[in-house]
Amino acid sequence: MREYGGPLSRFTVVQAMVLTGLVILGILAFAGAFGEAEQPLDLERLEGRDRITTAIAVSEAGWDSADTVVLATAVDFPDALAASAVAAATDAPLLLTDALALPRPVADEIERLGAETVYLLGGEGVIDPTVPWQLDYLDLGLEVERIAGPDRYATAAAAARRAGAPGGEASIALGTDFPDAVAASALAATPQRAPILLTEPDGLPEPTVGALDDLGIERVEVVGGAASDAVVAELEALGLEVTPRVGADRYATSVSVAEEALVRLEEPTPLVLASGEGFPDALAAGALSARVGGTLVLTPSEGDSEPVEALLREHAERWDVGFVVGGGGAITLNGLERLAAMAADLPAPPVPEDPENGPEDDAGSPLGPDPDAPTEDEDDAEDDAEEDAEEEDPEGGDDTAAEATDGDS
Repeated sequence: MREYGGPLSRFTVVQAMVLTGLVILGILAFAGAFGEAEQPLDLERLEGRDRITTAIAVSEAGWDSADTVVLATAVDFPDALAASAVAAATDAPLLLTDALALPRPVADEIERLGAETVYLLGGEGVIDPTVPWQLDYLDLGLEVERIAGPDRYATAAAAARRAGAPGGEASIALGTDFPDAVAASALAATPQRAPILLTEPDGLPEPTVGALDDLGIERVEVVGGAASDAVVAELEALGLEVTPRVGADRYATSVSVAEEALVRLEEPTPLVLASGEGFPDALAAGALSARVGGTLVLTPSEGDSEPVEALLREHAERWDVGFVVGGGGAITLNGLERLAAMAADLPAPPVPEDPENGPEDDAGSPLGPDPDAPTEDEDDAEDDAEEDAEEEDPEGGDDTAAEATDGDS
């Protein structure tokens, strides 16, 4: 066999080969590290075909078992607003039920969890007596306790008493709408476990004042629209330390609350995202954030909120895992991708001006155009008819039906 070069040259070739291999390994390691740093945050979507099965999906993701389950109405928000604090205090998943009957999938999930206690949030006008009867019929030995009062404010007060206030602190939000109260659940998920009380815009209801006293509250976070001059003045007159958490809109308010929650939570921190346009997914998300030690942030469906984007980018190094609660009808696929990029401080996809596939349903499937939707001419005709009716009945008619859906027990 023909040899090329002597021992020295052969040694030099071996050195070169080793050096080349080390360089390649270094390049691959650098590329791997760089590629990992440039990845969007992995956001796991937790969804079902509707709000009830979405809450079940959250429960399945967060709990292998649970001694306690919190059951709230899926129909209307008032009596359900304080449910997240009870769930956080009892390390319980939050499930949803129809008003008149317990859905079979919910019963199956309670059985899977091996629960021993079920707390019902709201009076019989919100969750019918049929529901606790059905829970008893499951023959699981469940202890069922209804947490309720004569109205939404008393129900929230009863829930706060059940949850307790180990940190001497409570959150107060308006009882007339849901966004601020569900945003406040981010504080209920912190170690201070601040319960959520409700107020009217122009003053504190008596049940709320009573709960503040009974729980020995010293500090109050007043969230969003509840921070009126009248409410703040009344709280200060009670000798309480008051901190308003207010933003220009529901998303900015949620960010303000989340910023305070992050001060109290350990790092790294799970990120939990839910739509700010509906209450059911956010309720279940609040319970999940307490379970995983994360913070809840409300977002528009396309993730197009400047305060939300600023929060996600500012704390990009802090997020270790992320969850999006709800299907494509709540947070679109493009919205999820935008949020994932923001949470890693990467360039985000643009907000589509004209989505090609039309709106999406609760499970994220494109629906396309509605063949039964009225045409523009039909819309105009309906508007004309409504104007004629208003002229005939300027008082607007009987509002009994509207009152019946208020949600108070």
